[in-house]
Parts: sequence; structure tokens; C-alpha cells
Amino acid sequence: MERWQVTDCPEIPAFVSSTSGTTAQARFFYLSREAYENSAKRFVKALKSLNLKPKNVLLNLAGKDRTALWQGVLGVRLANLIPIIGPLPQSNNIDRILFLIKKFKPVAIFISTDSLWELFSQVNEKVSVNKIMYMGAPLPEKAKQIIKQKTGAKFLSVYGCEEVGMIGLKEENKIFFNLFDQPGLYIEVLNSKGEAKEYGEGEIVITDLCNFSTPIIRYRLGDKVKIFRRGSKKLLALFGRADKYTKVMGNVTSIGYLINTVKQILGHPKFSIVLTKTEPGIEDEIKLVLPTTEKKDIKKLNQIRKVFKTNFRAKVNLVFSDKAIPLRTGKYQNFIDLRK
Repeated sequence: MERWQVTDCPEIPAFVSSTSGTTAQARFFYLSREAYENSAKRFVKALKSLNLKPKNVLLNLAGKDRTALWQGVLGVRLANLIPIIGPLPQSNNIDRILFLIKKFKPVAIFISTDSLWELFSQVNEKVSVNKIMYMGAPLPEKAKQIIKQKTGAKFLSVYGCEEVGMIGLKEENKIFFNLFDQPGLYIEVLNSKGEAKEYGEGEIVITDLCNFSTPIIRYRLGDKVKIFRRGSKKLLALFGRADKYTKVMGNVTSIGYLINTVKQILGHPKFSIVLTKTEPGIEDEIKLVLPTTEKKDIKKLNQIRKVFKTNFRAKVNLVFSDKAIPLRTGKYQNFIDLRK
């Protein structure tokens, strides 16, 4: 457990950050202290909307990266909160994380979607949590119900990216993200004609004039969205993240969540989820390739069928093979999409 200390630190004028950007390849770039503080101010806007009080504890389980710095700057200089940086939610850290939650009683936990499920799928007791702020892929409804039963938490989905920080927040039971108006931040959509518009449906593009230290200030995130105004609020409908979700038979699910769930049931990573088309090429088809040793374990197979039915509302064809099981075509281990 660490407390993140933030001072003026004139001898540390800048930070180096990494991002996959729109190229899906890691790159590093320079960010000044001013740019980081700008991100922290955006984070403050989100937290003020949650009515947090001074000295409330905020537990970060997202790793010691830029997010941790946001909370450090936020906690010490802007909102008078107490930030605690916890370990990543891996199997060997579960007891440590539960200790932090019980000891410090954080008013909110900040965590990625996949880590959120990895943590609470391994927790076999009830632990009280007020709010959970998660970022990344959409959280499936079934996973949300299971975590809520164990924690009683209210869920808040964060929208943003490494380059510009947090730009929107969606409260539980709300359909749309509330976008934060910030000086120098322009959130637009590229329509089918490639035109950038303030409102409409298309691919989101962000211009950040306050992120002045980077060579690039305009970012195409690859997300399909609709931006519109309702009263005084600027809202965003998110249709999906290209690299973190998939759609089968019109239903969206998190790839990472699905893989982690199957891995939990099987107890090993020797499987492949394969998406193809049926013979007429009209409907999507889901195949799960498993070792033949799993064929006799009816209980596990029924659990897996239930997972796919819950997430895709579709049946999964179980295929058993002793041949080497292919593990990936693209970013995600254990996931192969042959539909394109």
C-alpha cells in the first residue's frame, strides 16, 4: 500500500507517457506537468459530480500509471481527498486488496473493467463498497449483478483516453455518458462523408488544445458514437470500442470479460473462442474449441453454455480436439474472429 505524494518538484518538469493510439502499437511521447494537471482538473469535475467530501478515501486499482498520478494531484492539490494506490487485482493480490477495502473503507474504487471482474469473481465474501468507477470495455449486465451482490456498490462508467484523460462519466442505470465541457477541448464526430461535426453520429474525434506538449493534438479514437444535447447537458451514446468488444447477432459483449470467465470455469487457458458465419453466410456462429479431456465434465460445459447465452443470447457450438488449439488472430489471446 502506498500514499501518492505530490509536491511542486521543479526538478521533474515532465513525464513520459505511453499509448496505443489509433495504430494499436505502443508509442511514447512527452507530457508536461501542465498537461497532467489539466487531466487532473477534468478528473475533479467527474468526482465533484459524485458529491465526495474532503478526506474521503479513493482507492486506485488501475495500476501505477497516469491514472495514479491523476489521483495524486487530485487528492493533494485539488479536492483534498486521500488517494491510496493498491496492487493490480491478480490472484496473489486479492487478500491485500480486501484488506485495503476493509481497513480504509474507500468511498470509491477506480479500476479497469477486466480487472474489476477478475477481482470480484475471486472474492467469496461480501465486502462493502460505496462506488466503483470503471474504465474500458462495457461491463456485462450479468457481471454487474454478481459484483453488486457482493459489494452493494453503485457503478459509474468512465469515458476517456490516455492522451486527453477523462472526458465523460455515465451513472448507473443511465444510457448516455455526460460529457464535461472543458476549455480547449473539442469533442466531435466524423460523419460518413468524413466531415467533423459537433453533433451527430459517427466516429469520435477529439482535439485538445491544452495538451500542448505533444506533437499531436487531434485524436481519432475509433469508437462509434452519437453526440447530442439534451437541455444543458452534452451527451454521448457509445455504440462500441473496436478493440475491446465484439458484436454477435446484434449483442455486444466485452472480449476480455468473456475470455476471463471461460478461463475461470475451465481452470486453464487451453481454449479458443472462434467467431464465424453459418453456411448461408447470414448468421454469426460461435465455436468454442476445447481439449477432448473436457468432454466428460458436464458441469463445466453447462456453465460455459450459460455464459455464452447470457452474453450473446446465442448458443455456442462446443468443438473438442486434440490438435494444437489456435489462440489468437489479433490482440486478444484465446479469441479468433473469422467473420471479416
